[in-house]
Amino acid sequence: MDNVGNGQGVKLRRVSVDTHNFIEADSRIGCESAKNGRCYHVTPSSLIVVPLGDTNH
Repeated sequence: MDNVGNGQGVKLRRVSVDTHNFIEADSRIGCESAKNGRCYHVTPSSLIVVPLGDTNH
């Protein structure tokens, strides 16, 4: 995962994060299934995909 960072207290469960992303402090991805489907792509096998971030920075 090139160019990926995260703040303190981040919890990721069954997550694939593409490049150029920063996960905010205390974020929970993969822990709250109802919220995941609204915010991220979820594969048929329940893997959560965070797509390519902003490459203009």
